[in-house]
Amino acid sequence: MIDNLGLAALARQNAEVAIKEKRYDDAWRFYHEQSEHYDRYISSGDYPFTESQARCLQSSIDEGFANILRLQGKHKQALVHIVFWIGSHFAADRKTLAMTKKLKAYFNRCKYVDDTLYDAQQLIESFKLNHSMTMFITTKDLISTWQ
Repeated sequence: MIDNLGLAALARQNAEVAIKEKRYDDAWRFYHEQSEHYDRYISSGDYPFTESQARCLQSSIDEGFANILRLQGKHKQALVHIVFWIGSHFAADRKTLAMTKKLKAYFNRCKYVDDTLYDAQQLIESFKLNHSMTMFITTKDLISTWQ
């Protein structure tokens, strides 16, 4: 029997295949299935996740969402998911140099002024202080005001 982590991995593989075949709606659905399996795994108590670790695992899916949106040319929406993904990892002390480079690449596609990149970095740092699921909405709302 495959556990929820195995089913999450399978859903992710299906999403990646769908992306290669340019079936973005299917990929989006598969990423949501992955998220549901992560939710079940986290709530099962099979592994004692901290709140920060659980959000970090869940937000890993946002990188996939951002990739789909990037491929569709929806760069500002993609940036929201990348900022949330990086912020969640930053809150769990798991931010990497590769994430920083990815942020700049996604940011540059939006053609914002340079000062706003600093704002994005500050937003990511704020995840340390307040990393609740409402941070996705906060991120989305703030990015929508950038020019």
